[in-house]
Amino acid sequence: MVINGGPGLAALEFADCLLDSPEFRENLNRHEKELEKTSQQIKRIIKEIKDLLQAAKSELKCLSVGWESRIIISKQSRAQFYLHSSRALPRSIM
Repeated sequence: MVINGGPGLAALEFADCLLDSPEFRENLNRHEKELEKTSQQIKRIIKEIKDLLQAAKSELKCLSVGWESRIIISKQSRAQFYLHSSRALPRSIM
């Protein structure tokens, strides 16, 4: 059975495993190092995605608070308009 490695890595041969040669151990060590690097990169990507999602949630909160503020300001502006124009204030904007 052959397990292909990434670019620059020699394939791991099951027959070489049985011989347990120094070359096989060196090749196996290179594969282990490559797997560790890949694992660290995956962990970093997961962390960056979590950070990105948290930032998006925070931004969404800010946007929703901004919209709520605009609605309140809009209602207050309409209320002031009605007060200054001597009209009764409709309940829909209170």
